[in-house]
Amino acid sequence: MAKIKDIIAGEDSSKQVIKLYKEGIFYKAYEYSAYLFVKHIKAYQVKRKYSVQLKQDLVSIGFPITSFSSLSLPQNASVKDFGDLQEISLSKENIDLQGFEEWKASIPMMEPKVKDNVNKASVGGNGSFAVSSLEYDCMLFLSELKRSLNLVNKKDEL
Repeated sequence: MAKIKDIIAGEDSSKQVIKLYKEGIFYKAYEYSAYLFVKHIKAYQVKRKYSVQLKQDLVSIGFPITSFSSLSLPQNASVKDFGDLQEISLSKENIDLQGFEEWKASIPMMEPKVKDNVNKASVGGNGSFAVSSLEYDCMLFLSELKRSLNLVNKKDEL
């Protein structure tokens, strides 16, 4: 699987090529490829997120690999299979090379996910601190595991 900085560096707005990267059981298109895909093949939901690694926001689409064969490609489009990368070359006619930045700006930024189910634990009666449910569940699991190991050790001593 290609790294995101290599994928973004490979995007070329002067070409009519859609690059679909295999990521698990999905194909994903980023930036200009996502724009061309949504405009000329199928209007999948577009996600816009900020990349800390690249220090910029990115747009992408994704869809199951199994649905690739059922896509209605434009006339004169050609597909090249490079294993983990599919390239769809579009004909130059009827391709809108302008408008990418405007389109990207129109997509709402995804908000980072924040856990809202937080359990409270008190600290010696002087207040409380927040413990996420994942941390709480881990603590319970370890406590249970310790108790069961102690029971096994006691049986071995008898």
